[in-house]
Amino acid sequence: MNSTNGFQTNVWGSPLWLCLHIISLNYVPERKYFLNDGFVFIKTPDNLMHIYHFSKPAKYFTQTWKDFKLLHIKTEQWTQEDYFERLEEIINKKSDKIVFKVECLDVALENNAIGVISHMIFSRLHKDYSF
Repeated sequence: MNSTNGFQTNVWGSPLWLCLHIISLNYVPERKYFLNDGFVFIKTPDNLMHIYHFSKPAKYFTQTWKDFKLLHIKTEQWTQEDYFERLEEIINKKSDKIVFKVECLDVALENNAIGVISHMIFSRLHKDYSF
């Protein structure tokens, strides 16, 4: 496939194409009205919760999705209780942070998987907030 948008099988590899189809990405609890910083909670098949932070793109964001960075905060065992506790902390602060929950069904977070997740989040933000 000869594409100029970076989604070439020879670049990403066929396993990452599969990754696109087995990752669910959702706003938690709902999409905010304004574009803000946010958090990404990633649940992996090894029952770990990887927590990342992202900064909102600038008003006149001219960079590509490759410049959009997810900064790793920490990794811990996944429990439903801990996940909801983290969400309550964010919601109780009334911070207007955007929160994504990502579930990787059969893919570990190694190699280019974070790049794929970062692209998916950037694309969703770009579509929903029109920056």
